[in-house]
Amino acid sequence: MTFEIGWGPGYRVYFARTGTVLLLLLCGGDKTTQQKDIEHAKAYFQDYKNRAEKSRPPSVPYEPWLIERLKNPEAAASYLEAAIEDGDQAGLMLALRHVAQAQGGVSAVARRAKLTREATYSTRRPLRPRLPSRKKL
Repeated sequence: MTFEIGWGPGYRVYFARTGTVLLLLLCGGDKTTQQKDIEHAKAYFQDYKNRAEKSRPPSVPYEPWLIERLKNPEAAASYLEAAIEDGDQAGLMLALRHVAQAQGGVSAVARRAKLTREATYSTRRPLRPRLPSRKKL
């Protein structure tokens, strides 16, 4: 893509978009060098795409990292408090699931809270949450 600056001899700046990234290609000029500038811009953009592809780390899921952090009871409590403050029930259910996973699973959490596993699962149901049991957790 080209952006023409309406000043002086009509300078042009070249840029490209890849995904959500807007890339300013560091070349430009006026009408007399336009064809050469376009070729340079295309070469720079191809070089960028090649480098980005080689250096891009593979996608890594966030949940293993999060679960590891939530093994710390203080971190788990802060995480749940933030989810509660957010007020989104789906977000809170997800946060409860993450904390349960970090603390050894729903069965382990139920044992520590002196609830049955089934009662613990019922606190996570979005249609009929039972707040007294959820507070015990």
